[in-house]
Amino acid sequence: MTALEIDVSDAYFWAKPSEVARARRLPSGLFAIESEGAVFLVRRVRVVGRVSEVRDLGRAMDFLLSDEEGSVPLRAWEEKRELLEGIKEGDLVDVLATIRSFGEQVYLSPVIVRKADESVLERWRRRIPLMREYLKSLAAGEV
Repeated sequence: MTALEIDVSDAYFWAKPSEVARARRLPSGLFAIESEGAVFLVRRVRVVGRVSEVRDLGRAMDFLLSDEEGSVPLRAWEEKRELLEGIKEGDLVDVLATIRSFGEQVYLSPVIVRKADESVLERWRRRIPLMREYLKSLAAGEV
């Protein structure tokens, strides 16, 4: 059975850090995130994750965003470093970002970054499956 393909590239798709890390870059420039029997085609995401490591790469900084299943770098080049001022290892952050890749590595380029608290994470975990079921029902013409 072929998975339902859903183009959500015009919106910020809610995703876990580990899902973004596993995303496949497509020839169209979009990224495919497979989840719950569907393939979501995305370019922008909203991610909540814990900063597990900060790396200074010279011209860029990587803030590794993690969940229970994996992690993805949030890469701030020189012109975007101010977006991550005050963010440190251990912080929980809510991020709007575009997905990028260099070679085989997928990373996030920040648009908006803010600290979050544990209640945001709990709401996040509950809402993701609900939102995806709704998107699937829309794509299948059930709504």
